[in-house]
Amino acid sequence: MVTLKEAARRSIRASRKITEADRKSRDLEQKLHLKEQEEARKRAALAQKELQAAQEMEKEVRQRAAELRMKQQEIQKLNTRLGST
Repeated sequence: MVTLKEAARRSIRASRKITEADRKSRDLEQKLHLKEQEEARKRAALAQKELQAAQEMEKEVRQRAAELRMKQQEIQKLNTRLGST
C-alpha cells in the first residue's frame, strides 16, 4: 500500500515530468516556427532575385525593341528616298 507521503512524492515527480514535457514541447514549437520563418525568408529572397532578373530582362527587351524600331524607321526613310529618286 502506498503511503500518503509516497503518493505526494509521485505526484510531485509526475508534475515535474509534465512541466518538463510541456517546456520541451514549447521549445520544439518555437524551433519549428523559427525554421518556418527562415524558410519563408529564403523563399522571399529567391522570389525577389527572380523578380529583379525578370525586370532586368524586360528592360533589355524594351531597349532592344526601341533599337529595332529606330532601325526600321531608318530603313523606311531609305526606302522612301530610293522610291522617290
